[in-house]
Amino acid sequence: MGSRLRATVFGAALCATSTRSAAQAQTPAERAFELRVIGRVDEALSIMEDAYRTDPSPANAGQLAALYQAHGDWVEAEEHYQRALAASADPWIVSRRSELERGLSVVAAELATLWIDCEQEGAVLRINGQIRARRAFGVPLRVRAGELVFSVEAPGRVSVQRSLRVMPGSTYREPIRLVSVLAAREAIPIRMNLTAHQSAEARIDVRSALGLSLIVTGGIVLGTSVVGFVLREDAAVRYNRMGCPPPTSVALSPDCAGLAAGESTWGALRWVFLGAGAGLIAGGTGLMLWSTHTAPRRAARSCGVAFGPTGGHARCQWAF
Repeated sequence: MGSRLRATVFGAALCATSTRSAAQAQTPAERAFELRVIGRVDEALSIMEDAYRTDPSPANAGQLAALYQAHGDWVEAEEHYQRALAASADPWIVSRRSELERGLSVVAAELATLWIDCEQEGAVLRINGQIRARRAFGVPLRVRAGELVFSVEAPGRVSVQRSLRVMPGSTYREPIRLVSVLAAREAIPIRMNLTAHQSAEARIDVRSALGLSLIVTGGIVLGTSVVGFVLREDAAVRYNRMGCPPPTSVALSPDCAGLAAGESTWGALRWVFLGAGAGLIAGGTGLMLWSTHTAPRRAARSCGVAFGPTGGHARCQWAF
């Protein structure tokens, strides 16, 4: 708001002092000034743009710059201020240099510099939807500070779009490489196939690892069953050596009762461990066989021929 107010005051300073009414105004600058005073900035700007196209004098450039500033077109305002100030010997510029320089400093404080490096022939740059360059890359572009979205496009190439938050007075450099549309289309299924292949390999690895872990666990459980057989037999032998009465007797000594309990417990657990171990080993073996059997059978279905920019070629990939 403050910048636009300053632009209004500055616009009054740039226009030749005149007390004539709008009907009496003779020059485009005076008509534009009258319209600017009553808030019709768009009409004033249109008049001065026509005047500048007809007569690109330093005076018209300076007054057009003030109107661009009032309108909020900071990039255009800076460009026309610089054109006006470049005519350092022009009498109109000499008499208003301080006002022009002050306007330029206000506008420049709202801008940043953006470099887009792209070597693609025929590329077009758009900033916030507006075309800013055609094949004129690698040169500094002035942009309004804040959030901006720029895109680079060219025939037969995949467009690139990026977002930037630029700060006033800063410089940003963005290298852009445009990829061929045909190459991009070929790359998509390849990436998908590779992803499927990796996913399939992961599933095979999980089955193999689970099967192996079941076999190892089953072996440990079987080993425990063997220990159970040994401990049960040891308890029975010690029970008999101590001359203990039959286990059904109610008058057992503490030692005999302990050996009888151990023999009974391990006698039952050995069969439990034997069955569990055998089941785990069988299940793990089945998973291992399933994993190795599935991969080669389905892999053959993904073989084929593909055509791209570099010609035809055969390709086989895993697919599950």
